[in-house]
Amino acid sequence: MKEDVRRVVEHLTDLQFTVTRHNEGYYEVVVHADAKRALELESKLAEVLPDTRIIVRWTGEMNVSEEELADHLVRMLVKLGLRARALQGFDAVRAVREGRDRFLD
Repeated sequence: MKEDVRRVVEHLTDLQFTVTRHNEGYYEVVVHADAKRALELESKLAEVLPDTRIIVRWTGEMNVSEEELADHLVRMLVKLGLRARALQGFDAVRAVREGRDRFLD
């Protein structure tokens, strides 16, 4: 299966990369690129290999904002069919209000 992941990554990008299979049942793809290109690759991998757990890491600069990264993570969760669960006692309205208040300060 590691070779399958490697072939798909080679097909999707011309970037240099390594693939490692971890005992916990997931693959780690380290790509020599900036965050934006790595996140694009991660999205494509989720579409092509939806049943394969893959983490993409990058070695280049962090050239996306926190909002862009959060948006990407939400899109990935949706693509993978995962749903976020809040901890007991979590108040989403309060969290949004506090975030908005921090932003407006």
